[in-house]
Amino acid sequence: MTAVPAVSRPSARGALAAPPRRKPTVGFGDLVALTVRQHRLAIGLSVLGYVLFGLLIVLSHGHVAFGHWWTFDPKVFTPVPAGLIAVFLGAPLLAGEYERQTNLLVWSQDVTPLRWLLAKLTVLGGLVMVLATLLAIVVNTQTPNGYGGSNYGAFNPLAMFHIVGYETWLPLSLAYAVFGFLLGVAVGGLARRTVTAMGITLVGFVAIRFLIANLLWPWLLAHLIAPIRVTWPIADWITPNPNSASGAGPLDYVLNNQLWLTASGQSVDVPPACYSVQDIKPFGECLIRNGVASSGEAFQPLSRLLAFESVELASYVVLIAICLAITIWSVRRKVSI
Repeated sequence: MTAVPAVSRPSARGALAAPPRRKPTVGFGDLVALTVRQHRLAIGLSVLGYVLFGLLIVLSHGHVAFGHWWTFDPKVFTPVPAGLIAVFLGAPLLAGEYERQTNLLVWSQDVTPLRWLLAKLTVLGGLVMVLATLLAIVVNTQTPNGYGGSNYGAFNPLAMFHIVGYETWLPLSLAYAVFGFLLGVAVGGLARRTVTAMGITLVGFVAIRFLIANLLWPWLLAHLIAPIRVTWPIADWITPNPNSASGAGPLDYVLNNQLWLTASGQSVDVPPACYSVQDIKPFGECLIRNGVASSGEAFQPLSRLLAFESVELASYVVLIAICLAITIWSVRRKVSI
């Protein structure tokens, strides 16, 4: 019988001695690079949009005309890019990931959801802050004489308190853009559908901006700090007095320039009997006969501008914190489902 040669087999001991093959870890830089690749189109369009809007401001010199029937100053629309960022960059960020389920691929590579989220917010949020800062600088450099002394057409925000001067303060410009971006991200994390998230974000951004500009801002100007009230005796209308008190300056914010007061200081309306009187002197005599002793105006001086801007900035900081908290909660909730 022929002997069968012995077949050498690797010992179990030798197999165990081989070093295990380890999977390379995914670093934060890898997540940043992935975010840039995923959203390069949105990043490119965002940069292009801000550049074109900045060029429009620089080249228009504050005046864009469509024939003889409509003229406008593009600086008035400075907050609009923040709304576009909210809808087209913020809203699809998480909603698109959930729709395509690309988040599951990343999370399966030993990447925690919060680290994944942090990379996205760092890249895109940083981009938003840079673009908003550059746009605010461009707008401020194109506003002559420190916001005042120029004519902005039909909008006519001559005072620094008005919409152009007020909203181009750099911290507020940043707050508008960051809030819009995080609002879109938070809505996208909850809606999980891109089109739905974009629609809700648009409505929400416009509604919040409207409420702050038309309710909060006027309330702050009227009640946060008591306005200064300057009065003049009606007799000064009849006989001009060079020593009369000075009213609001060109950069102050006038809340009411038609105060009519009795001798006791009570505010009243113009007496009906004086409606048809045209000339100043007869009009003043008519007011005195009907119990109106003085006129005046209420205004907020330019020196208080920073206080009002800071309060509005604080309100946006609160909204930013709420949006960020909702975003983190939605990501954690997605993991647990």
